[in-house]
Amino acid sequence: DFTLGFETILEEGITTGIYDVHNSLQEYVTPLRLRMHIHRQSLSAI
Repeated sequence: DFTLGFETILEEGITTGIYDVHNSLQEYVTPLRLRMHIHRQSLSAI
């Protein structure tokens, strides 16, 4: 059935897209978190 295959491709594509967005968000957020953590430590050191 053609529609079944299409739905599967669609679902897999959406899942992959969500994973991609999630990964790039983590790559973007992790350095920010580290920077904020370091910033907080330097503030408490004062």
